[in-house]
Amino acid sequence: MDDRYLKFLPIGSPFYGREERRTRPARDYGLPIYLDWSEWVIHEIETWTIVSPRGHELPPQGWKIHCSATLASAPDVLEGVAEVCAARRIPFKFAPGPAALASQNGKLAPRTASGKFVTVYPSDETQLVSVLDELVHELIHLEGPGILGDLRWSDDAPVFLRFGGFRERYVDDPDTQGARGASDASHGDPFFDPCADRPRLLAVEAPDGTLVPDVRSPSFAPPSWVPLPKAVAERMRQVRDADTGDLAEYDVTGAIRFSAAGGLYRATRRDTGAPVILKEARPFTGLDPDGDDAVTRLRREEEVIRALSHVEGVVRLENAFESGGHRFLSLHAAPGCTVNRHLHSRNPFLRASSTVRDRIAYRDEADRLFDLVQQTLESIHRAGFVHGDVHPENILVSPEGQTTLIDFESAHAIDARVPPSPQGVPGFSAAPCVTGPARDAHAVAAMRLSALLPLTFIHHLDGSKAALHLSVARGKFELSEPRAQQIAAHLTPLHPIIRPPRAGMGPDISHLFTGLSRGDLAAFDEVHELLSTSIVASAEPTSGERWYPGDIDQFGAKRIGLAHGVTGVLRALGAAGHDDRGARAWLRGELPDPSLPTGLMSGLAGALVAGGTDEPGLRARVLRADPFECGVDLFGGASGIGLALLSQAREPNDAERELLTAIAHRARRVSDTRSADASRVGLLRGASGVAVFLAAFAERFDDSLAAEEAERLVISDLDRCRLLPDDSLQVDDGTRVLPYLGSGSTGIGLAALAVLRVCQSPRLRAALPGIEQAASTAFTINSGLFSGRAGLMQFLAELIASGHASDTASKTLREHASALGLHAIRHGGGIAFPGEQLLRLSSDWGTGTAGVLSALTATRAALTGDLASLPSFLPGNPVRATSR
Repeated sequence: MDDRYLKFLPIGSPFYGREERRTRPARDYGLPIYLDWSEWVIHEIETWTIVSPRGHELPPQGWKIHCSATLASAPDVLEGVAEVCAARRIPFKFAPGPAALASQNGKLAPRTASGKFVTVYPSDETQLVSVLDELVHELIHLEGPGILGDLRWSDDAPVFLRFGGFRERYVDDPDTQGARGASDASHGDPFFDPCADRPRLLAVEAPDGTLVPDVRSPSFAPPSWVPLPKAVAERMRQVRDADTGDLAEYDVTGAIRFSAAGGLYRATRRDTGAPVILKEARPFTGLDPDGDDAVTRLRREEEVIRALSHVEGVVRLENAFESGGHRFLSLHAAPGCTVNRHLHSRNPFLRASSTVRDRIAYRDEADRLFDLVQQTLESIHRAGFVHGDVHPENILVSPEGQTTLIDFESAHAIDARVPPSPQGVPGFSAAPCVTGPARDAHAVAAMRLSALLPLTFIHHLDGSKAALHLSVARGKFELSEPRAQQIAAHLTPLHPIIRPPRAGMGPDISHLFTGLSRGDLAAFDEVHELLSTSIVASAEPTSGERWYPGDIDQFGAKRIGLAHGVTGVLRALGAAGHDDRGARAWLRGELPDPSLPTGLMSGLAGALVAGGTDEPGLRARVLRADPFECGVDLFGGASGIGLALLSQAREPNDAERELLTAIAHRARRVSDTRSADASRVGLLRGASGVAVFLAAFAERFDDSLAAEEAERLVISDLDRCRLLPDDSLQVDDGTRVLPYLGSGSTGIGLAALAVLRVCQSPRLRAALPGIEQAASTAFTINSGLFSGRAGLMQFLAELIASGHASDTASKTLREHASALGLHAIRHGGGIAFPGEQLLRLSSDWGTGTAGVLSALTATRAALTGDLASLPSFLPGNPVRATSR
């Protein structure tokens, strides 16, 4: 799961969005009233209260002091700091209330901010040391979490220091830095997108005046050019030489994960060389909704694992100890991988083709593994405990096929009064009201179903999908009646975000997707209407941030782009014979914003393609922009901008021709600068997207050199593909194979079709059958255009129209259309589809309902032979047959 999406799950909303703040954050922490603050300026921002002497100006950087606190110690910590700072007229800031502090100390707090309650800004090094000592005296024996990256000044007080910026100044990340518009050869990857890939980092100023990143590492590491005060150097030596206790018995070989609350590390025992897993918890951090910190949960986990030491299939405890105030568990390193990885790589339903025998053998293996897990859980229940957080990443499978249950952080006694909790992994966690062994039983049932059909994430959106998914899994894998009944019995009802319509009040969609499998045009038309209705109904005209809800990438400057913004939706609606005047009016109001990016999928060039706006003024803005600001790729870079300009019906004027020629010149150099291990592959961000532009340029200006380079670029992407045993050709990214349109082989296939219009290439033609086979995979986790079933449909529709498809392509296309019913959810009087990660619905073109609508429009046209109404994925690239 991509954790970024967890930050955009507003309570009660079916769409990704920002959590609305209905009230100002509570400001329950106040300055001591017995001190005189009349000559101070007190400034409140959302997460801080800033207190500064009147007329004082902070230097840009220096040594600063942090004081941490728990919810209990915070008032005393603030009082002590305020007394010291008031007496010395030193500026400081503090978290304004318990909610803000709990957030700083919470499970999802950023590691770089965790623990910080008060920040003090001494004027110089002399004042630094004396203030540190005074604060220790005031805060002695008060509790507070450690602060990663800071030096703790005293073991007896929550006082820390580090060198850093006082004012916010930013610099580009040097790990991804490159001059905008300059050659990207130094990266070894010409598809590097500085707009997407170059985060802005807080900065400090080096002695030569240049800004460099204000590095916030897990351990104290001031910049090498900063002179250390003598007292600071001495404290560093004391910390370095401190006894680390039992931790010294281990060699840590790598981090599996780490956060503000602690970490999980691979290690070996120094005395035996035995591999272990070290689980670390930091005190007073990682607060959960119940207020328990990471150490409390780890101690609870330790108690449960000790009590279950006799249970087969439970992870074994090797040691437990404290070091540097942190709590550690040393667990036996069970060999193997997670059950999720073990099964996903074997599921025949995820391949382009499989036999009944393959599916039955896989079903039996999954059943065997989950029978073992169930036996372990039954033994845990008999011992008087509930695991409480069973999911596929918490189960390890050994090379011999044995299972081990790990992560007992949420475990508790069966008879414990555990309050209902919303915590848990979506797709496997029962409703908060489900407690005791039933919670574990629900998780096992969900895992059994997910192993066959990995769509249980959708069930929290629409609870009615569980029965459909079980029915499909039963048919595909020939589940026995008792097994199906067992799964159904233990899948407890969820509290879906989207309430099903009352009987007779919503569209009956059960028959529609069956009709699509037969090529029933009336079913296609009805589904078109229902998707369009849902999209228009999803509009958020009062949000101010977007018109249609979509992917989380909208929450930046990409609210108008084809991929996730309003223009992509308008393009899909237009191709389906619909329009939304309100959306077009909103778009016209947004276009004057100077911060909008220029790219095809991200900004103004997408608006140019969608039409219906002030085209001359828009074209002028696109021409004025630096086309290489965001690289050379199709998504946000120069190739997409060039393709948008070439898609316009009229001939380019001199200025446009000059810009297009410059883009083509850069695009021709991509092969020379791209290294063999360049990370970007495929249509949206790789060589194939650049090839599409060059093919369009070659066709418009009869440029044979551009056509030849386009062919080479597509071949370079084909070289990153692998022919699988099922004869499908898919992109191999080193960890998985990808058939998808955005970054997989079907996107490369679309580029190949575009290039075949301007050059005869045996290599490209030879690749198409393997890509068609990749597009024939029976199952996709996502339904969207860029990384799901709709993208496979779009490719097959354009392949059929080009004349390069096999005789079975139309049947495959109808099967895909029917299978969209696995994801379809009734909403807004129509049908909607979940976006990326399946946690919420999306209406956008790249990940959501608009992309499905676009693919269905293309499918209908391809099946009826109506090429004139077939919307191509690529602008200005009308679908037509090419020579075979």
